[in-house]
Amino acid sequence: MNRFLVFTFALALSAPCACQTTLHAVPTGRPTATGYRVVVAIVVDQLAAWVMAERAQELPAEGGFARLAREGLYARQLEFQHAVTETAPGHAALFTGRVPRETGIYSNEVLRPGDAETVSILRDRATSLVAVDGAPVDGEGSSLAALHSDVATVADVWRAAHPDGRVFSFSLKDRGALFGGGRHPDLLLWLDTKSARMVSSTAFAQAGTLPAWAASAGGSRAVANLLQTSWALEGKERAWVARHAYPHDDHPGESTHILGNHFPHVISSAAALRATPQGDDLVLALAQAAIQNGANSSRPVLLALSLSANDYIGHLFGPQSWEAWDELLRLDRALARFLSFLDRTVGANAYAVILTGDHGINPLPELTADERSWCASPDPWQRPCGPTRRVRGAAKAGSAAAGQTVRDVFETALGRELGRPGQWVAGVAGPFVYLAKPSLAAVDHAWLLRVAQTALGQAFGVRHVLDARELARTCSPDGADALLCRSLPVDIAADLFVELDEDDFFDADLDPGLGANHGSPSRFDRSVPLYLRAPGCAPAGTLLAEPLRFDAFTRTLASLLGLPRDSIAPAGRDLCQH
Repeated sequence: MNRFLVFTFALALSAPCACQTTLHAVPTGRPTATGYRVVVAIVVDQLAAWVMAERAQELPAEGGFARLAREGLYARQLEFQHAVTETAPGHAALFTGRVPRETGIYSNEVLRPGDAETVSILRDRATSLVAVDGAPVDGEGSSLAALHSDVATVADVWRAAHPDGRVFSFSLKDRGALFGGGRHPDLLLWLDTKSARMVSSTAFAQAGTLPAWAASAGGSRAVANLLQTSWALEGKERAWVARHAYPHDDHPGESTHILGNHFPHVISSAAALRATPQGDDLVLALAQAAIQNGANSSRPVLLALSLSANDYIGHLFGPQSWEAWDELLRLDRALARFLSFLDRTVGANAYAVILTGDHGINPLPELTADERSWCASPDPWQRPCGPTRRVRGAAKAGSAAAGQTVRDVFETALGRELGRPGQWVAGVAGPFVYLAKPSLAAVDHAWLLRVAQTALGQAFGVRHVLDARELARTCSPDGADALLCRSLPVDIAADLFVELDEDDFFDADLDPGLGANHGSPSRFDRSVPLYLRAPGCAPAGTLLAEPLRFDAFTRTLASLLGLPRDSIAPAGRDLCQH
């Protein structure tokens, strides 16, 4: 790969914005002879390809997305090759170049033996939490024990090749942070909402070993300062949002519980903070602190950031909401500030940034026909035009009631057919069902599937109920059901896979019965954009309209880090090669 190309900048993208400014291209000159001092891999949680395809030109020309496209490459469509489009499988795929069938990361949550409820697939009983500021904090930690041991992350490969390199990974979620940091990061942090501080795990750090600069940026005081703010929308920004979102701020179907369904939003807890732009401010403050701490060092840095606020906001309010539009505008500005910070601290030609998403998002079911503008013509993203519904998997302890659940319907049907009540379903993490093994040990499995199909079909319009383990053993990753097959590892712990009717989705359960979710194999969920700003690698103003496989992100990230072509994701397209 030639890192010594000299390129010129394209003209600034023309776009309407809340305020107009004169743009100046940042001079990049020649990359340093040793390559990039800092490589930043950003995953914007729930950043759908269709969102950027339709909204990028509406963002200010001085914003972060326009700068990335102006100074580098914008790929319109990066496609995941699995059906269960959730955060953990998406992040695992991006940072390993492998599908869930190979990584073992098939869902956000799983039901472990001995647990009454589902937990993060990365939760590890052998570890405990470590607070960034050294304060005592209770709870199990997380690790990459669920990632198949023969699967490496980009950070793992780079760490082995460059033991002097530094690896940092930050997110509001464990599943957003762990895959970017790999098994041996220098610092890996996510937000613990119970203690209201950033935490790590004993899998990656011991108590008292986390750096003081991280405690300052991510400790309880930093979180408390953000909790004293509110998410308001005023002035030019409010007018800009009002021009683009649907007419009213409080649309039917939006969440009413965590933040309320209209501006201004009071941030009353760390859990609520995640669903505001201030949540990403916390992550980006840690990113800047990490870079500043090593500003005078010659050691190269891999910085992985997963910005999760966009995901929580989409779940609570839907992607057409005032909140979603304002989040995109604020994220755009935050990225612009972060790029300017890297210019000043690292040097404009000494860093590279690659940015993508981990999945898309389904529109709110309550949208009217007039609010589904994409239905006027064939939609390349396959967004729903007909009625859709939320299907609730199971109610967790203490959660609000919001109609019947898959668990309740299935258990009632089994009790009726077997002639006695019982606990037949151990848990549901849509689309996966975990059965109570001792209770059903003598029950014919084919009969059980028929009961599930009939009951769930009548209650929720479910298309199919499949034996997840049998399907995982017998399916072909290249066959007719390839997307589903690639979602199922052979050692999957779940018993059943519930396939909903087209465009229906499992309730995210943040505010039961309200909001939106993702998880389908449709293009609106499976396609994300990709941006690449890498001096000497991606010529300025490059637009790729053809679809790319997800492992183009993996392979290009490896290339930016100077790793050999076959070290990871060898089949992925290296966007630094032309």
